[in-house]
Amino acid sequence: MLTPAPGLRGLLTLPISEIMIKATPFTKRLVNSCQAVEIKKPPEPSWLPADKTRLLHLDIGLAEDGFELTIAKLKPYFKEKEIALFSCDLGPSAVMRRRTIPLSPVLKLPEIKRLFERSIKLIREIYAGPIGVENYNYFPTGLYEHICQPQIISELVEEFDIYLVVDLAHAAISAYNLNVPIDNYLEALPWSRVREIHLSTPFIPLLKGPMALDSHDSPKKREFDWLVKALDLFESSNQNLNLNSQLNKALPPPFVVVEFYRSHNTIVRVFTKTAQYLKEPEVTFK
Repeated sequence: MLTPAPGLRGLLTLPISEIMIKATPFTKRLVNSCQAVEIKKPPEPSWLPADKTRLLHLDIGLAEDGFELTIAKLKPYFKEKEIALFSCDLGPSAVMRRRTIPLSPVLKLPEIKRLFERSIKLIREIYAGPIGVENYNYFPTGLYEHICQPQIISELVEEFDIYLVVDLAHAAISAYNLNVPIDNYLEALPWSRVREIHLSTPFIPLLKGPMALDSHDSPKKREFDWLVKALDLFESSNQNLNLNSQLNKALPPPFVVVEFYRSHNTIVRVFTKTAQYLKEPEVTFK
């Protein structure tokens, strides 16, 4: 079990993407320098250290068609590995979709909750650990109704007693496309339920007109400013816990996943800088 060092603001976490699949001197050093890894598509690479803290995230929503089959396929993996946090997507607002377009009727909130309850029961049949849901980015297509509103996000994680994975790029996209200041959007999220933060750069238009989009570029000053605000909100929230909640004890620092998947040199630079913001001990990726 991972024990964070005193004063640590977040746990630097490496997503195991296609660029990280092969066992090379670079990938091994990067894995060893991070506090945890996040698996995206089991089975995981066989060379990953057995004692490395593992997260598992699936790019499928709790209300989405195919969730039952996806979870059933994971049963052997959960038996074999200890997972510190299992997460999937929050939503969508339709059972079937093609990318950002709904292919079935847009669900009302009670229907979304019914499907949430079904999916969480399926997860609990094979996994007893913490469950998280990742916030979506809002686009006005019908697929994202209800579920990108901070008050609805708060309602869902509280009602189902689960954690929130805050993707900062998704939050910024939702804020822009909903015409809400990003600071206001972030402040409205349920930070006492946050267990993981995703960091990357989205496309945010300089002029109103085009929609903001998820581009997974390397984080820059603006995104690191968002990260600092997120960590401040997390720490402040944990000092003012709702003692009636089942999660009535302060959470450890959140896992911070840098979602950038291109260029080894840029990955080294971005991870080194992120570690400094998290107050990690000096790390070496080279």
